[in-house]
Amino acid sequence: MVRFSNMIVDFPEIVEMDINPIAVSESKLLALDLRRMIEPTVTEYAEQYPHLVIMPYPTKYVTTWKLRDGMEVILRSIRPEDEP
Repeated sequence: MVRFSNMIVDFPEIVEMDINPIAVSESKLLALDLRRMIEPTVTEYAEQYPHLVIMPYPTKYVTTWKLRDGMEVILRSIRPEDEP
């Protein structure tokens, strides 16, 4: 799922994707059939966010918080690179 999410963000020209069926085993996930719709005219990535399935990282929710012992920590949404 992390790799799929990264692909959708990296290729904004993908406007629709249908994966059906998906085979699942103990160690892997396998797409048996895939259909995708491509919009080749997408050129301005920054202006095309509304069509993305997964929106860019929500930086507006990053905030600093002070713990009881005075230590400051940063609170933020999970990122794909947090997966490992």
